Amino acid sequence: MTRLAGLGLVILVAIEAFAVVGHLRSLTLVLSGGVVAVILYGLRRSLSADNQPAQDSDDDSPEEALRRWLARTELLVRWADRSRGDWDRYLRPLLAREFQAVTGQQRAKNRASLDATGRMMFGADLWQWVDPFAVSYADRNQPAAGRAALDAILQRLLRL
Repeated sequence: MTRLAGLGLVILVAIEAFAVVGHLRSLTLVLSGGVVAVILYGLRRSLSADNQPAQDSDDDSPEEALRRWLARTELLVRWADRSRGDWDRYLRPLLAREFQAVTGQQRAKNRASLDATGRMMFGADLWQWVDPFAVSYADRNQPAAGRAALDAILQRLLRL
């Protein structure tokens, strides 16, 4: 865009100079007006091309979004049956964030309050799989809670 404006200004000055030197002062206004009109038209086209919203591609279609969501959900459910390391890495942060959002608890504010609320809501057995502080690096190869536990956790989150 700046190149177009600069080029137009150079052409305009050149036309003015040739008109004055060549004693064509009567055509100066017509030639200058034509150059300015072409420059403004070019600037308008370049600005309108930049501001137009992108056309919906196949990637942004509702069907594609639903397909991606289903694929991600299936992957999350598969992590529930894998190792505790996978649960700690992928599911625990999501569940803990959701729990904190639903209850209004903040992890950094009061850990005892967070723990008490979690135990009251999930029970001791399920809270160990949601608790953001219960990540265990030593037990990474142990089996995870499984789909049944994930389902029970999600059902309790939905009740709130």
